[in-house]
This record gives sequence, structure tokens and C-alpha cells, in this order.
Amino acid sequence: MSLALCSLTSLREVSIHPHVASSGKLIYDAAERGITVFVTTHYMDEAEYCDRISIMVDGKIKALGTPDELKQEFNQPDMDHVFTYLARQATRSSD
Repeated sequence: MSLALCSLTSLREVSIHPHVASSGKLIYDAAERGITVFVTTHYMDEAEYCDRISIMVDGKIKALGTPDELKQEFNQPDMDHVFTYLARQATRSSD
């Protein structure tokens, strides 16, 4: 399983996806006050607005950096492509 963990520490003008609209104001209010907010999401369009992203694949951090750093590091046009590129490297093993 792949997951993006985002850290948001500054307010940016964004439109919040409807499924997070109820908690979105709380998240951005906290970030505006300087509180680091950790967000987990499978929606990479949301991850684009985070200050720093960690992507885990098979329980291990495979990427860590700003959206721009990760797009450059993996030579991908957006975070959705970065996520897909990394997720396709996942290996499944039975317990």
C-alpha cells in the first residue's frame, strides 16, 4: 500500500476538495497560526499544496521533500505521476 503523508505549515490559497471541506478550515487555520499539520491522503492534487511530502511504499519512506523537489527528483510532471511511479514499485509479500 502506498500513502502520502503531508506536512502543511503555511497557508496557501487553495480550493478544498468536498470530502475534506468540513475539516479544511480547521487544518488551514492551524497552519496559519504556525502549527504543523500532518495530513494523510491518497489524493495527490491535495498533496500539491503541502509544504513537505513523504510517500511510503510497502511501509518504507520512498520519497521525502517538497512537491517541486519530488517532481524534479523523479522527473514527473505532477505529484499524481510521482505517486503512481513509486506505487508501481511496490512488492507484495505474504506474512
